[in-house]
Amino acid sequence: MKSEGIYDLNGDGVFNQSDRGFEHHPGSNAVFTSVTKIKSFSLEKGTTFDLNLVADVFKIYVNNGVALDLTDPANKDTQELTDMPLAIELMSHWEQACEF
Repeated sequence: MKSEGIYDLNGDGVFNQSDRGFEHHPGSNAVFTSVTKIKSFSLEKGTTFDLNLVADVFKIYVNNGVALDLTDPANKDTQELTDMPLAIELMSHWEQACEF
């Protein structure tokens, strides 16, 4: 997972200089997460088949109904080893975020 963006700090829907950026790159083996989803499907010879998995990014950033507080500088990025708890937390939400 790699997500980057700007957090609308005051919620006015306008992005400006006072808004904060975030960078979440939990790309280490320590946070590797496997997601298992079960879906029945049939394959037919000679036809193509698409299996689309959708990730609701909002669900990655919400835990028990509470959104990650991006106003907290500790939640701004996952670039350092000290950010490992946040990286693990974000990756643990992939199971709930993925749907067919």
